[in-house]
Amino acid sequence: IAPQAFVEDAVSENVIAGNAMSRRAVYMYGALLPRNAQGGVNGGLGMTVSTGLPTLIIPTDIITTTGQKMTIDGVDLEFQMTPGTEAPTEMNTFFPQFKAMWMAENTTNTMHNLLTLRGAQVRDARIWAKFLDDTIRVYGPNTEIKFQSHHWPMWGRDKIIDYWKKQRDMYKYMHDQSVRLMNEGLIGSEIAEEMQFPPELGNFWPDRGYYGTLKHNTRAVYQRYMGWYDGNPSDLDDLPPQAAAKKYVEYMGGEDAVLRKAKKDFDEGNYRWTAMVLKHVVFANPDSVNGKNLLADSYEQMGYQAESGPWRSVYLQGAYELPNGVPTSGGTDTASPDTIDAMPPEMMFDYLAVRLNGPKAAGKKIALNVDFTDLKKQYGLTVENGVLNYVDGTIPNADAGLKLTKATMNEIQLGKVKLAEAISANNVTVEGKRQAVDEFVGLLDTFQLWFNIVTP
Repeated sequence: IAPQAFVEDAVSENVIAGNAMSRRAVYMYGALLPRNAQGGVNGGLGMTVSTGLPTLIIPTDIITTTGQKMTIDGVDLEFQMTPGTEAPTEMNTFFPQFKAMWMAENTTNTMHNLLTLRGAQVRDARIWAKFLDDTIRVYGPNTEIKFQSHHWPMWGRDKIIDYWKKQRDMYKYMHDQSVRLMNEGLIGSEIAEEMQFPPELGNFWPDRGYYGTLKHNTRAVYQRYMGWYDGNPSDLDDLPPQAAAKKYVEYMGGEDAVLRKAKKDFDEGNYRWTAMVLKHVVFANPDSVNGKNLLADSYEQMGYQAESGPWRSVYLQGAYELPNGVPTSGGTDTASPDTIDAMPPEMMFDYLAVRLNGPKAAGKKIALNVDFTDLKKQYGLTVENGVLNYVDGTIPNADAGLKLTKATMNEIQLGKVKLAEAISANNVTVEGKRQAVDEFVGLLDTFQLWFNIVTP
């Protein structure tokens, strides 16, 4: 049982930007960190994700409206649709026989994320608060038990209503006050530095920032409304990190001078500043052992002081990679066989489009027809102007046509078999110019998970 558009949203989020998200998830969840006092503890929301294979079960029943009901093995369920809250597609479930309300991840016993550190679209705190208000109004009078996908349950109507109100107002306060300060001229980093909860929210345990934090959630609100540009002309077309770093270090008197000053600040506990300035040293000179070591020490101290599980993991993973380099194994690939299998052809073509290397494709014109024999569906693909487009149905005068099953396409997408091998095995039939097919494949990048983050 799943809410409307569940599969589409789950697959698109995990595939289109999946490689970058997977790499950043290594930082956010700390899956490669040792489990000890100097390493990972947990994810803040709960235990961290495994490094095993993610799966996806296609739902058999789709929920479309609030108030929709089902009975399963004698258990009655009533659903509350909550799209655009913790996830693009989400729902709560009320069990009237037990007076129990399942909250999915719309409430948890800690602050959740408006913008996850692994990367995603910013969640709407205003809508989130509104749906929680609906929960209180519609289901509150009949609820005696509250439980959710993370953490322990709660019993007692009055206690639950108070909890729901404080979770609702946590998200609404972050939204409203961030927007107030934004309209007074503050930018995201300034809002994050100034924002504080009132005591009735800040002292409420389930509103503490063990997962999401007030600092990065308020920045997310700013980002949702204003985007990446803070309005200062200096930031409109600023230099990329490595080019800027070289000039910063030069202006500061050179690497040795920066390191001497940074060590003094480090000894005084100014870790946020030393992390900022030493990033420039490392990006200006990636071979600076002293720079990387002192930056790693700064990250370690910030990790030890972090209340948020993801913040701790981010800092400690960065501290590990500076002296040791980028790992080569152990991450979780979001593009699992189940995920790829659930992708409709249109979404698969969208993914191929982001793999197309635009500069390499410049000046080329390629037209291909693709016939999925098992789906009885045909598509026309064109490469022109450095862009891949597709249409339903075939296109006339294509350079080549391919006939294959969706299952074969899945195996090619997962890298289990190369297209040339599938053609040789007669699992793919090519009509027309084979060289056009080979040229198209040659324009597709294969994303590497282990790209640099704390070094250029």
